[in-house]
Amino acid sequence: MSQICSNNPFQASTSQFKILSQNIQLPFITSDVKSNWNKSDRIQKLLKWIQSDSIDCILVQEAFRMSTIGFSFDSKTALLYNELKKLHFNVELAPTVANNSSLFCQNSGLLIASTYPILESNFISFKSVSDNLTIPTIRGFLVVKLKLPYGPILLINTHLEHQEDLESIRQSQLNEIHLFTMNQTIPIILAGDLNTQNPILPEEWTRLNDKHITTWPVDSTLAQGQMLDFFYSKNCNTLQLSKVSRWEHDDVSDHYGLVLHIDSSDSPHGQ
Repeated sequence: MSQICSNNPFQASTSQFKILSQNIQLPFITSDVKSNWNKSDRIQKLLKWIQSDSIDCILVQEAFRMSTIGFSFDSKTALLYNELKKLHFNVELAPTVANNSSLFCQNSGLLIASTYPILESNFISFKSVSDNLTIPTIRGFLVVKLKLPYGPILLINTHLEHQEDLESIRQSQLNEIHLFTMNQTIPIILAGDLNTQNPILPEEWTRLNDKHITTWPVDSTLAQGQMLDFFYSKNCNTLQLSKVSRWEHDDVSDHYGLVLHIDSSDSPHGQ
């Protein structure tokens, strides 16, 4: 087994591997989340908090890029990408591919960054999508295989359809993710903004959220807030997974992030 990245400033003597899932809310066209709360400032705050909290891996939603025939451009996603690279993260972005039927097309906004080596990466477009979108968007899920000290793990980052009346499409998208993982035997962590409070996955999947966690919007009370962001696990019997905790930083996005701790102290090596 090759060594973990030697230039990683976050590697410490801790036995926990910390995964953050965060909808960063970097829309290309719409105005910023709050007045005078601009995207560059929020990216810098995200970077500050992931360093202070020793986050090992980040699954980001809504880091959008746009494309048209021949070129692509984005709304501060390049800044986030470049700053993460400066912090020695390995970074994978979902592709931006122009839609032949539209002048412009928006990518899925998915990004995964890890202080540990990324062995493989893949983006899978959903077959079940809405045709009623203001901006044509490539919905799907971003998959990476990480090499951790105790063996490989598969991470899946996704952002499901957001319109309230598309619950059946969201469920179909979850089914597509499940079908993709059916022949996988290594541990799998699925996370992201599922845009529903009642996601349904087969019994092989374990929901890791505490039922009292709310993630959106950040300025709501517990009674008003909704739990739209989730962590699920599959094939993780050999790992010690903590319950998911809310990332209590309200200056990053309109969503709270979620953090999963994997305790590697007693996990078997080479799983």
